[in-house]
Amino acid sequence: MCWVLLAIGLALLAVGTSLLVRFFAARGPNDPERAGAGRTETMIVGALMASIGLLVTLLGVTGAFCQRFGIA
Repeated sequence: MCWVLLAIGLALLAVGTSLLVRFFAARGPNDPERAGAGRTETMIVGALMASIGLLVTLLGVTGAFCQRFGIA
């Protein structure tokens, strides 16, 4: 079970981080200061995915650690 959480968390973290980088690294007509509602919503979804992905990854790492050493 913990390996599934680890994989899902890393996937969420990777996708969320890529959405954030894509938003803030844009230049020209896609500049973050001129972003429309759609691009702003994508950035918010990316931030949520990255934060939830980090938490799920930490939960998976903790579960793997506890399972490996027989703590739980």
